[in-house]
Amino acid sequence: MFERVLIPDVKPDKSFLYPLLSSDSEIKSLARKKSNQNNFKTVHSADLEEEISNGWELSRKNKKTVQVKRAKSHDVLLEDRVWCLLQKMGYEQIGGEKFHISFTRDDGTRGKKQIDAFACDEETAIVVECKSLLSHSFK
Repeated sequence: MFERVLIPDVKPDKSFLYPLLSSDSEIKSLARKKSNQNNFKTVHSADLEEEISNGWELSRKNKKTVQVKRAKSHDVLLEDRVWCLLQKMGYEQIGGEKFHISFTRDDGTRGKKQIDAFACDEETAIVVECKSLLSHSFK
């Protein structure tokens, strides 16, 4: 029923799949960031009013800086949820922030394609392109 196709062993350069995370500490660190529903950043206390006017809200005060937060957009939340699912499935390697695959076109030009979520092990590879719709009503 199915025809078995042999794929040659390809040894891509480091930039073929970039950034591809494989250490537990890197993956866990990114998982903490992606599992939160807010984005956070630290700014100087003098810049707080400007950040608030740009849609951020105060999260925590430090001695000379403040931490501000802002809710992630619905499309980023979907991408992060899918990434976290792949991470929880225990894949050995998983795509990092702004992950992309480099390729060469038939005419010899090179290109890059950003991938929303990527994970692989010795047996499988999962490439995910996320699409989201904010509205809950479909017409």
